[in-house]
Amino acid sequence: MSGDAFAAIDRILDQLPQDRGVFGIGAAFAKKLGLTIPGLRELAPLSAKAALAAKPHDVLLWVSADSAGEAFDRADLLMGAARYDFRVAEQCAMFRYRDNRDLTGFVDGTENPVGEEAQRAAIIASGPLAGGSFAFVQRFLHDREKFSKLHANEQDDVIGRSKIENVELEGAPEWAHIKRVDQKAWDPPKMILRKSMPWGDMTRAGLQFIAFTHELERIDTLLGRMIGADGTADALLSYTRAETGAYYFCPATKNGRPDLGAL
Repeated sequence: MSGDAFAAIDRILDQLPQDRGVFGIGAAFAKKLGLTIPGLRELAPLSAKAALAAKPHDVLLWVSADSAGEAFDRADLLMGAARYDFRVAEQCAMFRYRDNRDLTGFVDGTENPVGEEAQRAAIIASGPLAGGSFAFVQRFLHDREKFSKLHANEQDDVIGRSKIENVELEGAPEWAHIKRVDQKAWDPPKMILRKSMPWGDMTRAGLQFIAFTHELERIDTLLGRMIGADGTADALLSYTRAETGAYYFCPATKNGRPDLGAL
C-alpha cells in the first residue's frame, strides 16, 4: 500500500453504498494501522477428521444490488477508489438461487435468527466496538457431480433435512450437516447471522459462506464441530471443500458510513 492508509480507506468508503455495502478490516491490517480491535484475529487453517482453509486479506468489501449490472457498477466504483492503494486479491460474484437454496438444491439458512434475535447474535452491544460486528467469510467449492450421484434419501441424510419439504429429519444421523452446526445445541444457543449465497458457473460453483457474530468464539465452535474435532465430521465436507477463509471486523456506522474513529 502507498500513501496515507486512512485517506485511502476514506476514498473507498466514499463509494460504499450506505444501504447495500459492507466494509471489513482484517487483523493484520488493523495492527499495521495501529487500530485496537479486541477479539479480532486471523483465522488459522483447521484440520481434524476434515479440513478447512484459511486465506486472510486486509479488507473485505461486499456490495449487493437488485441486478447483476447494478452490482457490477457499484463494485466498479469501489475499485476505482481503491486501485491506487490496494490490489484485488480475490473476488466472488454471488447470486440468489431459487427460493434461497444452495446449489445442492437444499434451502440454506432455515434456522437463521430474525429481528431482535438477529441483532443480538450479530451486533456487539457494548464497549469500544459497540454497534460493530465480526464477519466470517469462507468460499466453498461444491463437488456437484459427486453429490448428485447420491440417492434422494442419502442427500437428505447428508444435510439432515428433506430437500423438497425443507423439514428437519427425525433421527437425523449425528454426522448430518444440521447436527454438526446446530446453533441451538448449547445453553444458551450460539446463534450467528448467516448471509451466505451461491456463486459460480457451469465449470465451478459452490457457496460463499458469510456470517456475522458479536464474538468469533461462536464461529470457532461451529468450525470445530464441522471438521470433527470431537471425532465426528460434517458429512457435507465429503462433497464440498473450503478454498478460502477469513475473519474481519465491520465497524459501526456513523452518518451512514463505517466509522473507524472509535478504534
